[in-house]
Amino acid sequence: MLKDVQEMIASIDPTESESLPVRMVGSDNSINVQDWLVRLADILEETDQFNQSAIDYRSVRPSSFNRPLVSIITSLYRGRSFLEFFLENITTQTIFKDDCELVIINVSPSEGETELIEQYQKKFDNIQLVNIEERIGIYQAWNLAIDRSSGEFITNANVDDLRHQDSLEIQAKALLEQPDVSVVYSDVFYTFFPNLPFEFSAKCGLKTNLPAVNKFNLLRCNSPHNAPMWRRSLHEKIGSFDASFQSVGDHDFWIRACLEGVKFRKIEDTLISYFFNPKACLLEKAVQQKWKAISLLIFIRASTANSFSHEKQRTLFFFRLNCLLLHSMRLKLTFKLQIHIFFMARTSSCLWVYTVQRFVF
Repeated sequence: MLKDVQEMIASIDPTESESLPVRMVGSDNSINVQDWLVRLADILEETDQFNQSAIDYRSVRPSSFNRPLVSIITSLYRGRSFLEFFLENITTQTIFKDDCELVIINVSPSEGETELIEQYQKKFDNIQLVNIEERIGIYQAWNLAIDRSSGEFITNANVDDLRHQDSLEIQAKALLEQPDVSVVYSDVFYTFFPNLPFEFSAKCGLKTNLPAVNKFNLLRCNSPHNAPMWRRSLHEKIGSFDASFQSVGDHDFWIRACLEGVKFRKIEDTLISYFFNPKACLLEKAVQQKWKAISLLIFIRASTANSFSHEKQRTLFFFRLNCLLLHSMRLKLTFKLQIHIFFMARTSSCLWVYTVQRFVF
């Protein structure tokens, strides 16, 4: 494994990444990708072997529950290069074999994906595969996976992210021990090239500092963004993910949950290795046009609501407007349209102030 990682580092072209600064979510700090690679190289020089037990997690297996306890939902689209590492990482989770199910929605399957998943299905009868030929969005895929699943708890898993081997057990245990908590989440380690084993990302120690979830913090930071675990009953209370979102649909979902008084809890252990993919951050022109259309749809729907006097409606509108403003600047919407959005934001004083901040700063 050590040799594989060293070869991966040697194969990286620093000209593609050395000037890319990445801000750590939850703080004002950022790191240059090349600096991170230097840090990783130093770690590899320290020892020829990595001691996986150096990361000390308490693992207390739940004693009684309805099986499957946890449903893992995954949307797969053109992810063949990540898929084998992902499947190996998930199926070696401490409670996967007996207490979990994995539901994969494979959108527009590409060569080799179905065959590889079917190989794992022969080993594990708790893996479901649903091939969807048409192109659907991630939140529509998640909703479909949730409908196909039966676990008491649900978590999403991205194919380019990796977990600590006890992550599902730790998350499930937290929900079992605290019946009043509906959502658990944790900080994540960053990695800047794909399929780096979790242990190396953890050893580098570059991670988020996510704030606690409340109405104010959640508008500024989507703390439960990466691999949270939540109760299935949450969907009975607030519905499904809004499939009209191309992105940030999970943020919208957590906003709705928070407004309904749902309790969130941050787990202190860092359980996930998050792959920061520079290519995913560079939207192609066609995708940008779709973003403009969906952002306008969100804005029109929110701005034509019956009343903004109710706190929940106002806050949800606040969030959706903020999303639109952020993407209008990133996608360079016309100045005329930005001015129109600006004046529409004067629906309330707090929206107006926040809008000014977003445009000026």
